[in-house]
Amino acid sequence: MVVDVDGWVSVSECARRLGVTRAAIKSRIKRGTLPSMTDNHGNPLVRVGAGAVSDGTYRKAPPDTSRQVSTDTVPVPTGSAQGVAALVSLEYVRTLLVQQQEAHCAAMASLHAAHRDAMAMMTERIDAAECRVEQLLDHLLDRHDRPWWSRLFGQSKRSNLGC
Repeated sequence: MVVDVDGWVSVSECARRLGVTRAAIKSRIKRGTLPSMTDNHGNPLVRVGAGAVSDGTYRKAPPDTSRQVSTDTVPVPTGSAQGVAALVSLEYVRTLLVQQQEAHCAAMASLHAAHRDAMAMMTERIDAAECRVEQLLDHLLDRHDRPWWSRLFGQSKRSNLGC
């Protein structure tokens, strides 16, 4: 569905014109880098004329400065400006990766400990339940092995005398 009312087109048409996927257009809409609205049916529309160049392509959106990372904690090596920036960002990514890996290992260790404790508790409960079932079965089988009059009146005199 291509709707071109005053420069508004569907997400699919915008993706086709830009040569990207629909998901990329939807994420740009979510980030607010593309002007959008919804039509009467609830479908999103994107304004093509807002950032369009004459050849039908879009200008690159200005960089998002709110997501820039502070490099105060990373030591800066000497050298060319581009090389320094690349090394700083690489070192920062490495430190983030190590921190995330350590956090992941700690979380996995606590999960394993919790799982081990839960399994031990469940094993104890199962063993206790099996013991109770065996006791009940022994009691029921013992009662059914005796004659009806013994079950009704209790133990017979014969068994009390040891005969």
